[in-house]
Amino acid sequence: PLCFATYGAAAASIRTEVEEVRLAFGRALRAVHLTDIHAGLYMTREHLRRYAELVNRLEPDLVLLTGDYISNSMSFLPCMEEIARVRSRHGIFATLGNHEHWNGDARQVAAAFRRWGICLLQNEHRLVATPGGPVAVAGVDDLEAGTPDLAAALRGLPRGLPTILLSHRPEIFPLAADRGVPLTLAGHWHGGQIKLPVLGLDVSIAHLISRYPEGLYRRAASHLYVSRGIGTTGPPIRLNAPPEVVLFRLT
Repeated sequence: PLCFATYGAAAASIRTEVEEVRLAFGRALRAVHLTDIHAGLYMTREHLRRYAELVNRLEPDLVLLTGDYISNSMSFLPCMEEIARVRSRHGIFATLGNHEHWNGDARQVAAAFRRWGICLLQNEHRLVATPGGPVAVAGVDDLEAGTPDLAAALRGLPRGLPTILLSHRPEIFPLAADRGVPLTLAGHWHGGQIKLPVLGLDVSIAHLISRYPEGLYRRAASHLYVSRGIGTTGPPIRLNAPPEVVLFRLT
């Protein structure tokens, strides 16, 4: 157990993977997805500064955040200012996670994000002008801790417009796919965080209770990507679920 814990703590803090995903989308974009940051004792300002430097090296057109910016205290929210300094051609867009509702104050998060130039989407969308044409970025509140309203988030968007939906929890995907949303981004499950291979299967709490614990899913013409995120909750340990930054090469 001590060896596993030592390895898991190291994996949680230094073994970050950059996952590249190529998808047909209707617009040529480089979008970086970060989720489940969980700023706190084990995700400090210095850690986030290094993540910001990594994202800058990826030269994103869009940076997309899907919630859980704090772990258990609003006192660590200022660490997110490091992410706000990322250089992104078309901006940084975000939605809230359950930890902002459980352990924080959603209104304070929204105010801080406004100061830092992060566009927080609470059941709403924004249109982004790109050289290839407009793109919509929509966001819904956390499915359980918040007050999600997918219809409000997509209201007024013509079907067929290239749209990225941000949702902390991935279980919104069937509804999004039925509405014709081509790409949904989510997190929440940390890829299981502590995942064990058993008889060729991935076993974790997340894999047992969710249909969408990690990775890429497809339903008709719609895709969902569930990132493992970069932070941890509970023990600061990851086993077989290293933190990831996702770079989407959309075409």
